[in-house]
Amino acid sequence: LSIRRQRQMCIRDSPESARPGSTGMCPAAQPCGPRFARISQRVLIPILLVFAGFAALYQGGNALLAGASGLARHFGLPPLLVGLTVVAFATSAPELAVSVLAAFRGTPDIAVGNVLGSNIFNTLVAVGVVALLSPVVIPKTLMRREIPLGIGATVLVGLFAWTGDGLTRIEGGFLVLVLVLVLGWMVRSAMHEKGTLEPPEESDEAEAELDAGAAMLVMGAGAGAALLDVATLSLLDFAVPGAAFLTLLNARFHVKHPTLLIRGLAILFGLGMLVLGSNALVEGAREIALSFGISEAMVGLTVVAIGTSAPELATAVAAARKGQTELALGNALGSNLFNLLAVLGVAAAIFPIEIAPSFLHRDLPVALAVSTLLLLPLMTKRRIGRAGGVAMLGLWVAYTVVLVWLELR
Repeated sequence: LSIRRQRQMCIRDSPESARPGSTGMCPAAQPCGPRFARISQRVLIPILLVFAGFAALYQGGNALLAGASGLARHFGLPPLLVGLTVVAFATSAPELAVSVLAAFRGTPDIAVGNVLGSNIFNTLVAVGVVALLSPVVIPKTLMRREIPLGIGATVLVGLFAWTGDGLTRIEGGFLVLVLVLVLGWMVRSAMHEKGTLEPPEESDEAEAELDAGAAMLVMGAGAGAALLDVATLSLLDFAVPGAAFLTLLNARFHVKHPTLLIRGLAILFGLGMLVLGSNALVEGAREIALSFGISEAMVGLTVVAIGTSAPELATAVAAARKGQTELALGNALGSNLFNLLAVLGVAAAIFPIEIAPSFLHRDLPVALAVSTLLLLPLMTKRRIGRAGGVAMLGLWVAYTVVLVWLELR
């Protein structure tokens, strides 16, 4: 019975096993066991790479943020300047690393999908969850500044994409120039307003535990992916787990001994983890798309976008629990602005990005509509209640369902 079942399984792969006089066993050239192992490797390794990539991006972003903020305090830079530049760049670093590497690896759909999907996720999910936890009152400054800037940046990217085959180096450089001008204007405007924008404090115990968990996930998933492909195993395959261990070790020293050297190493390790993590994530996402017949645009708009937006969601939830809904909202909107101008701008300035028609006809208009949606609270005294939060989450679910339906159609 065992031989008969094995013979039936092998017939479709090797008709020679069904010939008269055959033993019923799989031919030596195409054994079933190794074939199953190859299928398992093709599926498991990309999934492990994606998990390792997400965790590495989280760990690298935390290390970069802690080191950069610490250095800014060490040299006495104004907290407002640090909050609008260093912190904003550090929280958008995962998206930047993923999109630049995706453009370099010849997968522009992942780069563009990551940015547009992250912006839609930040606005509908991050802001929607905050509204569920505590009703949000949108400050006048956000109505006058961040929201119109986000809409304008989306329109600008759309115009560049419509007038050509994508984003050229010149257009990418122009987006970066606009970002520099916007940051200068925001800093100058904020100087004349009451209050200051403080950068995050040094990592507390809860943050350290999350960082340790991310490092363990990187080391476990990275080592697992390397060991599953023993035939091509090399020391380079353990670069990500090794870097995660060194980054975690440096983070422990940073909490107890925040010296100038330790902070500099935190920036160095953080940048390294962002590069290694984005490489693992892009490679894993691309292999998943190939293995399951899913488009790279779909992977970028969903899996990659959600993963790179996880820090913004976590920051928004933590701020909402402390009653700082304005900070949560500003973080999400500021990240959207950086994604459009910095992430797409830098990526296109280095490697021109081709934008697929599906992004132009579907996802860019959705991103613009979602940005404009935040102007509706003007009719409700600038307030987003729990019902509004539920509606925003429902819109994101509906958008994702439509994406899946279009992909499977």
